[in-house]
Amino acid sequence: MLDTIIRGASIVDGTGAPAYTRDVGIQNGKITFTTRDEARTVIDASGLTLTPGLIDSHSHNDRFIGLDPQVFAVSKISQGITTEVTGQCGSSPFPVPDPHDAEIRGFFAEEMTPEHLKDIERFRDFGAFLAYAEAQPKPGNFAFLQGHGMLRMSVMGRANRKPTAEELALMKARLRDAMEHGCLGLSSGLIYVPSVYADTEELIELCKVIRPYGGIYATHLRSESDHVVEAVKEAIAIARAADVPLVISHHKVCGKRNWGASKETLRLVHEAIDGGMRIFSELLAAHKARLDQIFSGEDAFKLYDTYGFPIDLTAEMLEEEGMAVDHDGFRKLMEEQRQRARKAREALGDLGWAGIEFGKDMPATEFVGYDQISAKAELLAIVAEEELREEAASGVEAILVLDRTPLYAEMGGQTADH
Repeated sequence: MLDTIIRGASIVDGTGAPAYTRDVGIQNGKITFTTRDEARTVIDASGLTLTPGLIDSHSHNDRFIGLDPQVFAVSKISQGITTEVTGQCGSSPFPVPDPHDAEIRGFFAEEMTPEHLKDIERFRDFGAFLAYAEAQPKPGNFAFLQGHGMLRMSVMGRANRKPTAEELALMKARLRDAMEHGCLGLSSGLIYVPSVYADTEELIELCKVIRPYGGIYATHLRSESDHVVEAVKEAIAIARAADVPLVISHHKVCGKRNWGASKETLRLVHEAIDGGMRIFSELLAAHKARLDQIFSGEDAFKLYDTYGFPIDLTAEMLEEEGMAVDHDGFRKLMEEQRQRARKAREALGDLGWAGIEFGKDMPATEFVGYDQISAKAELLAIVAEEELREEAASGVEAILVLDRTPLYAEMGGQTADH
């Protein structure tokens, strides 16, 4: 007797073949086609579609393993996603060795509860993380990439320089250990600290480590706007030199003046594929994008209102696609957001920052590779009105830090010399 029979579903099996109707059985956790009639549970799936589990090839849920699955995983499994490929964009919750463990914990402090953050202390290497992950309740399957950012930070902290020969050797050793324990490959996030500090040579040397294991190199490009063509060339050069497959994460072109650049980036990709390389690219499946990802430079600044909040064209974009828009609800949402921005602006004014023009007077930050117009968002995210007012009232000089390194350090238990 089978455990379960699913009857009458229209089966789309992922091979490209037309849908067909057939009963599917489940026995001891395994799927089997069947003509048997008896099962402990019978599901009538007439009029429904049955498919194999879907794969989310770009996920960041590795940092949430250990939380209640109802919190971090129900949205995926309810969409039919049964496997997630994590560790993307250079970020993974391992390795976390001394002496940089506090910095790494601080990196994740904005996204994890204090209790969950303590778990990271155990992840000295991928093997330790894997043992932890296997022991946690999960509704689906996970595959892991080694994040270059954490790999580099585990050896060099947030240092903005080339690694020494000894530091590069240690990074290679830790990456090799991760591959020995089953990592899929290496990911990089070349607009994020500290991966932004890595040059092409460093990434080639690390990718050579993953080649004997059949590893892949997945990259959030060094630029997705003005220098996107050069960034795609760099990614291809890295994968070619190391002889590994390349995945270009969420490939897109930001900035109105760059529209059309994808013709050249895709030409480069197809040219490399025709030359024998294995290259894959993911797309953002969305009907909208942040305006500062669509426009750049002076055009982007013109799209921000008095308070530095982006004027959202989502409504217009949706209507152009023939979709109905709730204008009243849209205006209400936008006004709520502007009120939040206005309060932050007033808090800044109390500290003598009222004359700042968003996007023009922002100091340089460590996000040197961050192409998107992020200073305004960073500022509003960091500003805490009550804390600023308290500091101003107490006469303590308040310093707004767009460079989040001191914040990460303090969240990780270190003292930041402001």
